[in-house]
Amino acid sequence: MRQRRSARLVPPLALSLLALALCLLASTPLRAQTFTNPLVTGAGDPYITYKNGMYYFLTTNISGIITIQASPSLATLGTAPPVSVYNTGGSFFESPELYQFNGLWYIYYTQGLYGIVVVESDTSNPLGTYHYKNTLTNNTYDGSLLIMPNGNLYLLGSTFGSIVIQPLSNPYTVGGAQTTLAVHDQPWELQAGNAIEGPNPFWHNGQLIILYTVGKYYESNYAAGALRYNGGDPANAASYSKLPGPLFSQDANAGVYAPGVPSAFASPDGMQVWFAYSDYNDTSGQDAHRTILAQQMHFDAANNPILDTPVPPGQPIPLPSGDPKGSLLTGAAFSLTNEAAGLNLEDPNSSGVSGALVQLNTPNGMGAQSWRLDAASLGVYSLYNIAGAQNLDDPGGSNALGTKLQFYTPDGATAQQWRFTLQGGFQSQGDGTYTLTNVAAGLNLDDPSGSNQPGTKLQLYTPNGATAQNFELYPAPDDQGLISGALYTLTSVAGGLNLDNPSGSKQAGTPLQLYYANNATAQDWRIDAVGDGVYTLTNLASGMLRLDDPSGSTQPGTQLQLYYDNTLPPQNWIIRRQPDGAYTLTNVAAGLNLNDPGGSNAPGTKLQLDAPDGATAQEWHIQLAPDTNGIVIGAHYTLTNEASGLALSVPGSSTNAFTQVDQEPNAGGANQQWRLDALGDGLYNGAYLYTLTNVNSGLRLDDPGGSNQEGTLLWQYYPNTATAQQYQLNRQGDGSYTLTNVAAGLNLDDPGGSHAVGTKVQLYHANGATAQNWQFGLVASDTTPPATTATPNPAAPNGGGGWYTGPVQVTLTVTDPHGAANVKATYYALDGAASQAYASPVSVSGDAVHTLTYHSIDQAGNAEAARTLTVKIDGTPPVTTATAATMPATANAAGSIQVTLTATDNLSGVAATYYTLDGGAQQTYTAGTPVTITGVGNHTLSYYSTDIAGNTELTHTLTITLTARVLHTFAPGLQMIAVTEDYSGVGFAGAWDAPAGQRLAVWNLSLPIPRYVYTPQSPADALRPGQGYWVQLAQTTRLFDTGTPATGGPIPLVSGWNMIGNPFASAVSPSAVLVKDVAGHQFTFAQANAQALVYSTLYTWPVGATRYQTQGPGGTLLPYQGYWLYAFRPCSLLIPAPAGGQAVRRR
Repeated sequence: MRQRRSARLVPPLALSLLALALCLLASTPLRAQTFTNPLVTGAGDPYITYKNGMYYFLTTNISGIITIQASPSLATLGTAPPVSVYNTGGSFFESPELYQFNGLWYIYYTQGLYGIVVVESDTSNPLGTYHYKNTLTNNTYDGSLLIMPNGNLYLLGSTFGSIVIQPLSNPYTVGGAQTTLAVHDQPWELQAGNAIEGPNPFWHNGQLIILYTVGKYYESNYAAGALRYNGGDPANAASYSKLPGPLFSQDANAGVYAPGVPSAFASPDGMQVWFAYSDYNDTSGQDAHRTILAQQMHFDAANNPILDTPVPPGQPIPLPSGDPKGSLLTGAAFSLTNEAAGLNLEDPNSSGVSGALVQLNTPNGMGAQSWRLDAASLGVYSLYNIAGAQNLDDPGGSNALGTKLQFYTPDGATAQQWRFTLQGGFQSQGDGTYTLTNVAAGLNLDDPSGSNQPGTKLQLYTPNGATAQNFELYPAPDDQGLISGALYTLTSVAGGLNLDNPSGSKQAGTPLQLYYANNATAQDWRIDAVGDGVYTLTNLASGMLRLDDPSGSTQPGTQLQLYYDNTLPPQNWIIRRQPDGAYTLTNVAAGLNLNDPGGSNAPGTKLQLDAPDGATAQEWHIQLAPDTNGIVIGAHYTLTNEASGLALSVPGSSTNAFTQVDQEPNAGGANQQWRLDALGDGLYNGAYLYTLTNVNSGLRLDDPGGSNQEGTLLWQYYPNTATAQQYQLNRQGDGSYTLTNVAAGLNLDDPGGSHAVGTKVQLYHANGATAQNWQFGLVASDTTPPATTATPNPAAPNGGGGWYTGPVQVTLTVTDPHGAANVKATYYALDGAASQAYASPVSVSGDAVHTLTYHSIDQAGNAEAARTLTVKIDGTPPVTTATAATMPATANAAGSIQVTLTATDNLSGVAATYYTLDGGAQQTYTAGTPVTITGVGNHTLSYYSTDIAGNTELTHTLTITLTARVLHTFAPGLQMIAVTEDYSGVGFAGAWDAPAGQRLAVWNLSLPIPRYVYTPQSPADALRPGQGYWVQLAQTTRLFDTGTPATGGPIPLVSGWNMIGNPFASAVSPSAVLVKDVAGHQFTFAQANAQALVYSTLYTWPVGATRYQTQGPGGTLLPYQGYWLYAFRPCSLLIPAPAGGQAVRRR
C-alpha cells in the first residue's frame, strides 16, 4: 500500500522490513520454525500490525483499559505482557486498531455500542500514553482505516446491517458524508443473520480487498467474506463486487466453531499476508472461551484471497516469513550455499575490487563468504559482502542470459537488488532453500550447469526450478565477527568473570552480576543483529529476557537488568571489536559502556553503565557457547581415536577431493583440525546433526556415494547437503563421542583398533568398542588478529620535513601468534581506491600526500583494525615569480623601483628564497620586504627558491632597465633656460639626454672682469635650480626627474646683471616675489624697484627669439625659462614655492 506523500501514514499492511532478528544457530540453515494456535484465550476482535521489528496486538477488552501486547515474534506475541496505554472511561470498548501517522500513533475503537473514537499518542512510542482526539461517528462501530494509493483516507465501519464508508480529511476529522458499501444479501450471508460487520481493508499486489464478517460471534454460522475493489470512487458501492463466500467458516473437525472478524497483517519481510481471527470454541456464551488464532492467507491467479480452512489449534504452523524465530531477516550476515554444488557464494580473495566476478568456493567461514542482507523493498534485499565491502551486482542491469555477476560499490540500483523466494513456500514446508531473482534483469542467480568446481563464476539465467538456482542460507560472522542468533558467553577482560543471570532468574528487573564460568545457560547470551552494528543480548535461562538499561537511564553507574524484549534503544547495544580481539558494548539509549566496576573479580559484582574510558573493565571476551552436546558450534576440534591414540587426519595436508582420511600422531596441524557445524531444527532441542570440515582443505568428511557397506573408507569431499556428510554425535560416559554417518547408519571406526600410523578410517556397525570412540579436543580459540607492519623503501624520507622526493616501495609484513601459516590474506588500498590482495611491495609514486590503508586476516576470521601509513612525496621544486612596483614620492634622487618575490609550493612548502642583484652577494629574501633597485640604467636580478623537501628551483633572471621621468623637453636652438631640480648627484649627463659635450654659458660677475663662463668645466659641475643658463641646443633635449627637487631658499644677487631662473615647476607671479637686502629687510618686487635694489623688468631669450623679451611687473616667471635681472646693490631674491609645495611628484 502506498503512503500519503504529504504525511507518513502507515496502514496495517505497510510491510516493514526492519525485523529485529532472532536467527538460528550459526550453522543451522534457515528453515521455518513453528507456533501453535491459539495466540490468546479470553479475548476477541484481534488486530495485529508489524512495525520496526515488532508485532503489535490489540483486542476487545471489557475493562475499559486499552492495552497493547508487543513481541518480535508471533510465537511469543500472545504471552507478551499487556501494556496499558489509555483508559476509555467507559464500561467497555471493542475492536481497537492501531495506525501510525506523521510519527504519532492513533488508536480507533468503538466506545459502548455505536461510537468510533480516535486517540492520539503523546510520543512516537506506540506503547506510550495516549490522549483523546475526537469522536468520529455516533452510529457506527468496528472502525477501520482505508488508505488509498493517492493518500486519501476513509473510515470504514458497520451499522449492524451494512458496511459503510466515510471520507476523512485527516486521521481524526470527518471529511464527508457516510455511504453504504455492502449489505448482507448473499444466500450464505442471510443464513447467518442480519449482522454484517468488522470491515478490514488490505492491499495485495495493487489489489484492494475488504474482509468482513456476518452473523453473531457466538453462533456457529459466524463466517467471513470479502469485497473486491474494481476501481472508481472508493466510497461508491458500484466500485466493488462481492467474492463468492463464505471465504472462512466453521470446521468442527479442526476444533474451530465460530471463526470471524479476520484482520490481515503482513509477515515481517513483507513476502506473505496473514490474518488473525476470533473463534468461540464454546457456544454456550462464555467470553472466557473466546480465542484468537492466526494463519497464512493465500491468493489465486486473479489475486483473490484464499483463507483456506482453519488450522486446528495445537497443530504446528510455520512462522511468517521473516519472523525472527528462524527465517530470512535483514541486518544480519549469512553464507549462501548453492544446493547443487554445495559451495558458497564468495568474493574472490576478499578483493573488495569493483568489477571482480563472484564465484563459488569451498565453505570456509571467512568474511568473503559472509553476506549482510539489507532490505530494499518488500521481499527484496541487497547482498553486502563483509570482507569486500561491495554489493552483489548485475553489471549495467543486463538481462542477457549468462551475464556473470560482479562486485560493485553499493549504489541502491535495482541491479543490486535481489528478490528472495522460499522454495515450496511455508505452507508446504518447502526444502528451506531460496532462489534469488535480480530485480533489474528478472533472471535468477545461477550456478552454470550445477558445477561443483571451486572458482565457478556465477551467472544470471532464466528461472528453471533446478537446484543450481537454489541457495541455503546459514547465519555467518558479520563485520564484527559475530553470528546473529548464536549463543555466546561474555567474559570481563579485567575481572575474568562471566556476565551472569543470577540463578537463571526469569523475573523481569533482575540485576545482572559477574560470576565464575560454569557452562550454565544463565551465562549463555543469544546475540541478535538489529542492523548497522547494533545488537540485542537475550539470556537463554531467563525465558528470553534481554540485557536492558532501566528506563534508558543516561546516568553513569546505572545497574543493568533483565527485561522483556521491546526493541527499544535501552536494549540495543553497539558491539565493536577492539584491536586486541576483545569487544566493547555501548548502550544505544545511554551512550555508556557495559562496565565491570573497578575491574572487579569478585563473584556477585553488579554490572553497570559507565562513560567509555578505554579500560579493560569495559572490554569483554565474546566466545561461542557450547550447545547441548557440549560442542561449540563452528569451533575447531581434533578427533583422537580412543583405541589408537591417533588423530583423524588428512594425509600430507592434501587439499584434493577424494583423499582418504587416516590416523596420525597429533602434530597440531590444520590438516588434523575439523570445524564442527550443526544442522537441525534450532537451538533448544539438542537434536543436532553435524558436518566436519577440515580446516586445512575446506573439504568435508564424506561417505563416498553415501555407501552403507561396512568397511567403506572415508575421504574428504566438496561440501554439499547430502546426508553422506552428516553425522550424529553420541556422547559416551567417558566424555568421548561416537560419530554415526546419517547416510550409512554406520559409525566412524578405526579398523581393528589399529595403532598403525596411516591407518585409513572406515565405517562399521556400532559395537561399543573404543575403536569407535573419539575424544574431541577443542583447539584453542584464536581471537587475536594478525599484526601487519609497513616498511617503506627508502626506510626514511630522503627529503626534509618527513618528505620523500621520489617513488617509495612499501613492503607489508605480517605476524600472527599462531604462525605465518595462520595468516589467510593481507589487503591494502592506496589513496581510497578499492581494496586488493597484497602480493608484492606496493609502489607509491606521484607528488601527493598518500595514504596506504592495510590489514590482514587469519584463518579463524580475525581481522585486524585497518592501519594506515602516510607517505609524503614532493619531487617538484617551488615556483617563484617577480613583480616590480614603483617607489613612493620619498625615493632618493636617483630613482628606484621595488621588486617583490613570491614563491609557491603546493606540497611540502617553501623553505627559502634567494637572490643576487647586479652580480652581488647572494642574499636570503625576506617575505613581504621587496628588493629595492636604484639607479637609472640596466639591472640584473637573479632569484630562486627551495622547498622543505629539498627541491631547488632553477635560477630565474630578470633584467630591469630603470629610466627617469621626463620633466621638460627643450626645443633645439639658442635660448635661456632654468631647471627645477638639483642635479649635483648625477651631473650633467644624468640630468638630460643632450649630446655629450653640450655646454651652457653663465654670466659671472664675481670675476675681476665680468664675463660669460661655460659649464661644465669639471665633473663636479651640475645644473642647479634658481640659476639661469644660455644654451645652444642642436636637438630636442629631455630633462629627467633624476635630481633633487628644489625646496626654495634665497637666490643671491650681485650688483649688476644676474642670470636667474624659476626653481619650481609651476609659474610664479612676480608680485609674489620678495627682495631681501643685506640688512634683512624684505620688499615686494615693486618696492625693491622703488628702493633702487633691483630693476623690476626682467629679460629673457626664449627659443626662436631674435631679441630679448621683457618680463615686467604683473608678468609671470615661467618654469624652465632663464631670465636677466639687474641688481643695483647686493641682495637676494625670494621666490615662494607654489601652493601645495613642489609641483613635481615622484611615481
